[in-house]
Amino acid sequence: MQSESEEMLGGLLRASHLSSMEDLPALVAEHVAFVGFSQTMLYLADLQQQFLVPLPGQRDEAGNPLERIRIDATMAGRAFRNVEVVQARPDAEPAEPYAGEGPRRLWVPLLVGTERVGVLGVTVPEVDETTLTRASRLAALISLLVVSKRAFSDSYTLVVRARPMTMSAEVLWNLIPGRTFANNRVVVS
Repeated sequence: MQSESEEMLGGLLRASHLSSMEDLPALVAEHVAFVGFSQTMLYLADLQQQFLVPLPGQRDEAGNPLERIRIDATMAGRAFRNVEVVQARPDAEPAEPYAGEGPRRLWVPLLVGTERVGVLGVTVPEVDETTLTRASRLAALISLLVVSKRAFSDSYTLVVRARPMTMSAEVLWNLIPGRTFANNRVVVS
């Protein structure tokens, strides 16, 4: 019998094979319910790393489209900047870190290797080691899915660009290697 975590991650992975970048927020929201997570939000960092921009089609609890948020002024930005899981009260964004009882909003960095892709926001019923492990593994899978789909998505390009690129910049951007590479001996960024 599969554990709840295996069902969440395995189900998301299976469903992602025939999905697009635009489908990811709905797929994630559907599969996190297996472990009691809710209110997921997927944000990607813009190229200048000043804003976290939501993937298209996401809405807040009131039904309003999600807005981009500044990296330097929010809990989500703190998670992205410091590459750490940040806890906050789910009803007070942006807020101070929160370590009280009850449901919490976790902001989890989306990383592929050492490349910071964005953040996952998710509301959890309680925080313990199991919850933190599940959220971190979910973020790792989402990161890989985003990176695997970004080359085939116009939405990704629109999300991460604050302004249009010139033709020469477009050509150069496609020729340069990834923004960050690291192994046990070297980091290139």
